[in-house]
Amino acid sequence: MDTFHGALKKAQDQYAIVGKDLAKKVGIGQQHLTNIRSGKAWPSEEVLMRILSAMEELAPGSRFYFFLLMMGDDAKKYRKRLKQVAYEDMGDEELADHLMMIGQAWKSNQLKRSQKNPTEQPSINVTNTLK
Repeated sequence: MDTFHGALKKAQDQYAIVGKDLAKKVGIGQQHLTNIRSGKAWPSEEVLMRILSAMEELAPGSRFYFFLLMMGDDAKKYRKRLKQVAYEDMGDEELADHLMMIGQAWKSNQLKRSQKNPTEQPSINVTNTLK
């Protein structure tokens, strides 16, 4: 689990949120935001809520990522369950699109691996559930 300050910094870095833009949107000075990120200052509850809202506005998904970082190991279980629920709620076409994207990502990763190590053969472990 990350500290509050570490999670805030990682989320900003991961989503390329510029401190100057975030501070402006939150309505605080850039130095104050820097002090919050470094652990030299703590935001009030109101400022924290504005920071998280502004992050989400500047980079959708960043607030959720921040929360996952704060959850630490519990986040892995949460993400797995969230994906399961999301897939259960999808229609056939949307699910097919997601499977296609997963397949393309897998193929891309296999290609990158084979370029790094040409002697390594692609591997896949799929359990056939159709009867």
